[in-house]
Formats: sequence, structure tokens, C-alpha cells
Amino acid sequence: MYLVMNSLNPKAPFTKQARPNKHPTTIPMKIDVIHRDAALAVINKPSGIAMFSDRTGSTSLWEMLKSHFTEEPIYQVHRIDKGTSGVLLVALSKQAQAQLNRQFLHRTVEKYYLAICIGKPKSVYGRIDLPLCPGSKNRFRVAGKRDTIIQDTTQNIPTWSLSSQDPQYSTTRKVYPSQTLFHTVFSNDEYSLLLLKPITGRTHQIRVHLSWIGHPLLGDTLYGKPKSKAQNAERLALHSHTLQYLQNWIAGQEAKQMNVQAPIPDFFKSFVNTKILHKPINTSNFHRKIDTILEKEMIREARFLV
Repeated sequence: MYLVMNSLNPKAPFTKQARPNKHPTTIPMKIDVIHRDAALAVINKPSGIAMFSDRTGSTSLWEMLKSHFTEEPIYQVHRIDKGTSGVLLVALSKQAQAQLNRQFLHRTVEKYYLAICIGKPKSVYGRIDLPLCPGSKNRFRVAGKRDTIIQDTTQNIPTWSLSSQDPQYSTTRKVYPSQTLFHTVFSNDEYSLLLLKPITGRTHQIRVHLSWIGHPLLGDTLYGKPKSKAQNAERLALHSHTLQYLQNWIAGQEAKQMNVQAPIPDFFKSFVNTKILHKPINTSNFHRKIDTILEKEMIREARFLV
């Protein structure tokens, strides 16, 4: 809120008006529902819309969902960043919410993201094992110094980790162990399209991890060098592509493994064609490449985590 003077009567008391939104969000009129059953809706969240009300004053996704699902209450299961698009689970019953919350808590939900980053990682695939802690101005950071980050190529999966954890962070701040797996889909020296799986689910985890190993996300306004020409984009290049969970809340039915995917945004396909491959790629081939890597990554991860 801010005060406004009555231009017709300068002696009149100031009135309060809502502060104008400097970054208005274009709100789609229709919720994109990927899958729905009696107790769960899977939503394809658009980029640029906050899950809940924020200081911009723009309509939140939760408000839109309440307007869409008018016949039943909705329950939060998880959340994804404002700039991130893709798969979002919304429970339509308390039973589904409780079961899914338990799965997220025990990390049995499998999440895979697509991201476009600056540059090319040194390894085609790898594991980022860097603990996170709160930073300044609502940001998060690695709980250590940049010059203590090392890449170990002697393990089954090349791994980025801290050579030593700085006591400053382990003693004065809450430190959260954090791991992210990634596999390169397409790349050149300037940009890479990555498929990532966060093992842990920390706030801004993928964004911080990639930034701290030297490959910040395209369109990220918090991490890396947001003002650089190379990193500037119309949206955050992070997309929740695939999510796997156990449907175990329907009475009288056996538990069923579910696999849901959100369509790849046009922004990603266009950027890959023009900035990474420098030639058009058939949409079906684009999906096939990602699905092939997804299957291989699952196999490698299962072997690695045993």
C-alpha cells in the first residue's frame, strides 16, 4: 500500500492505494490438468506464477486451482519455484495428501527436471554432493567456499563435493546435506540441456548446485550472473518433467506405480534448436532422446545407490 494525494483538493487527507505491480504476470485462463483421479490432480504448472500469494500482488496458482476445482477441497502436497514449470501434484483428499506427504518425506517420489545451463559440465553425467545453508537476501548457498569444491572422477559417477567443510557454516548455520544427479542431453560450449534428479529436495537446490559448479541456469535472476547477456532469458529454464509416485490411497485396490510427465515447453525446444544444436530437431526425436537418457539414468542410479 502507498499514500496518494487528491490532486483536486490538496488539503484532503491522503488515500491508500495498492502499489502497482512492476512485473505483472500473464495468468492463463485454463488450468492444464495432465492426469486426474478421484483423489489427485496432476497439474502442468506454467512458469512465472507463484504457488501462493507474494508481494507482487499477482494472482497465485493456488487461487486459480481453488477456482478450477470448485466441487472439492484441494490440499497441498509439494511446491515448485515461481519460475519453474511442469509437474505439480495437488491432492483432492486428505488420504491422498497424507500418503504422498509420507512418500516425499521418505524420498520415494522420483523427480526429474530439465534445465538449460550456461556452458558445458566437464562430465556428461555426474553427481553434485554439496551441502546447502541459508545465505543472504532469501538465497541459499553451499556450506563452504568455492575454492574448496572438487570434482572426483574416480567414483562410479563423477562427483562434485567439498574438500573440507568450512567450520564457519557448520557451527553458525543450519546445514542441509544435498545431492543432485545430472545427465547432459544436448550441449555446446555455450549452453547445455540437462536432465537432473534431486535426491534431496532443498529449496533452490538445482539452481544453487549448478551455479556453484560454474553452470548457472539460463534466466535465473538470483544465482550466477543474472545481469550477463548469456544468462538473460524470458523465463527460468527449469522444468519439472517427470514425477513417479505410488498410488496407494484407493480402498480395495492394490498400490500402483504412477509415472507422469509434463510436455516440454516450447521455450526449451526453440532454445535447443537455435542456440545449442543450431538446427531444427524433430519433436518426437527430442522426446526420444530424453526418454532414452531417463531410462539409462534410472539404471545407473539404481546401481550407484545400492
